Amino acid sequence: MSHFNQIYSQKLTAAPILEQLNKQKWLFIFEKAFGITEFQSLSLQSAQELISDIAEKMTSKNFLHQIDTISKLFTIESSLTHKRQAILKILLPLHMSVMEKHGFGGEIGYVRAQRAIMDHYHDPLISQTASNAQLVVFKRAKLID
Repeated sequence: MSHFNQIYSQKLTAAPILEQLNKQKWLFIFEKAFGITEFQSLSLQSAQELISDIAEKMTSKNFLHQIDTISKLFTIESSLTHKRQAILKILLPLHMSVMEKHGFGGEIGYVRAQRAIMDHYHDPLISQTASNAQLVVFKRAKLID
């Protein structure tokens, strides 16, 4: 599925009608789910900077210390779902604080930023930076080996 999305995203720029249909699809979904009727766009460079800033915060000593503190509360009986929810409780505010600095404030801003980044997720720098930061956090939290 990831490979399909990557190829699909790359083809959008070569097929304007497909790009327009894709935009209409997402607008429909976002209006129904969040009441958002227009998108905020990001240039590739801005999206790269946003993801780099998030990754830097996620892998900072301060945030990894927070991960350590939360992870100490996990027991052998803690489910993977419980562990992920605990990590998300501190990860989401981190994302939101960085996104706000990039002009995407609040919960709606968070949703808009996620949508704007999707336009560039095929970019190797964006996908690799996001994946690497997530890997560091998940390993630190012992969610993966």
